[in-house]
Amino acid sequence: MVYNRAMTQYVDKKAKLVTYINDEGELYQFNIKKDSKDKLATDVKQFYVTEDGKKLAWYNSDSEIIIKEGKSEKLIEAKADGAPYFSRDLNTIYYLSEGALCKIDDNGEKTTIAKGVHSVLKIYPETNEIYYITE
Repeated sequence: MVYNRAMTQYVDKKAKLVTYINDEGELYQFNIKKDSKDKLATDVKQFYVTEDGKKLAWYNSDSEIIIKEGKSEKLIEAKADGAPYFSRDLNTIYYLSEGALCKIDDNGEKTTIAKGVHSVLKIYPETNEIYYITE
């Protein structure tokens, strides 16, 4: 069996990698060709993967947003209020932090889009369409 107790899973476009979270919040990536499994993180609430499975991002129970590409892992934000929104390539990130809707672009530049945001309804990162409710 490839994985046990998978709650959320993603199979890359070429069906070589299976990325999943188990019911304990552990994030794994299983390489089908090599028949090997790597544990990437714990306490994961939600994860995102590029189509090729090579770049991953996740949001954990400590409200951190983390990006992993190859062997490099980087903490992007430590104060996210809820799950972030990502562009398909994971280069642009939108998230709420202390009532502000923020964006981090592919250069790592952080900008505040709006303050006093209660909740986000929908974000389309590729077109920069954003729908949210203010307080």
